[in-house]
Amino acid sequence: MTKLKYDFRSKSIPKKIKITDDFLRLVGYFLAEGHSKEETTNTFISFTFGINEENYADDVVKIIKSIFDLEPKKRVIKDHNTITVTINNVFIARLFRKLFGCKAENKNIPHFMMLLPPEKQKSIILGLWRGDGYLSAKRKYQRAGYSTISYKLIQQIKILLLRQKIIPSIYTEDEKIIKGVKHRRCYRIHIGHRTSLKRLAKILGIQLNINLEERNDSWCDDNYAYIPLTNIFKEIHESFVLNLNIESSSTYVSNSLTLHNCGDVMYLYIKIKKNKKGQDILSDIKFETFGCVAAIATSSMITKLAKGKTIEEALKITKLDVANSLGGLPKIKLHCSVLASDALVEAIYDYLIKNKLQIPEDLEKRHQQIKKETEFVEERFKNQVEMEKEILESK
Repeated sequence: MTKLKYDFRSKSIPKKIKITDDFLRLVGYFLAEGHSKEETTNTFISFTFGINEENYADDVVKIIKSIFDLEPKKRVIKDHNTITVTINNVFIARLFRKLFGCKAENKNIPHFMMLLPPEKQKSIILGLWRGDGYLSAKRKYQRAGYSTISYKLIQQIKILLLRQKIIPSIYTEDEKIIKGVKHRRCYRIHIGHRTSLKRLAKILGIQLNINLEERNDSWCDDNYAYIPLTNIFKEIHESFVLNLNIESSSTYVSNSLTLHNCGDVMYLYIKIKKNKKGQDILSDIKFETFGCVAAIATSSMITKLAKGKTIEEALKITKLDVANSLGGLPKIKLHCSVLASDALVEAIYDYLIKNKLQIPEDLEKRHQQIKKETEFVEERFKNQVEMEKEILESK
């Protein structure tokens, strides 16, 4: 970490830190119970535990001594039933703020730790659960849970658990006031599935004594988690279907995963010749496509359907013709057939314009509709980018 003018009082920390189980457990403690502050002459990180969690506080002290060769300050505050561990070191504070976020609502696990082997990630889970989690082994209905006000962190914990073949449920509790105390919106993980509980208990070193009836509605294999649908509903939605691209990227983040945004790009090249009857036909048609398998498939199919046809016949090819010729498409991929049919329309329109030929009325209408939808999406994207820039600049 860079040394600043007022950093002379802090002892330097190692330039390289081994990603050991102890360090990852410390990460879990910090994500759950850690706090950081960075002000001139007052920069530190601290951990706050319950009065009955002194063994966890001692574990933090031991890890800090071992990794950073520093002596943390441990305080027992009986009036508040808490134990705090404080490390007054600017380099550790800046490191932890950079890696894990500055405030409770912004806490997150750095990307490289999300890619660690599942066996290594058990130590993060252990530290997290010792802080803000619980596992009840004595009740009639055993269960486990975790809570945080960080939306990103709760989704990351879900991924960590799924990599351990532990199936969680996530609930949102809205902001509320209880007995005059304001509680912020928080996110809770619940684990009630017996097999998942057994796996979590093993990570936490807790012995489950009550034998519950096994549920078979959820399970994991080496690649997937299988979870039943709990609700199916239909909703009527009337508006444009938007294909949003992000500058220099075609991905976005959902509740728990980074997904590929459609972002498909298709170029169609047509060659027009006269047939024996003097009609203009598409004698050849080629494509270039950047996108998913469905986009490539529909691009290929539109060339097969259009090649050899007259311009009038080619313009009658619909998205359904493309989809049906492929034997059908998943509902979430039907827009690829729209992309293919629209690309053909625009290629023919472009040919007629460049050759100063008459534009059929129906073709002009279709071109204007495609143009309108494209401009709408581009304007929406432009406004989104400007809004994000304003947010970033305000920070």
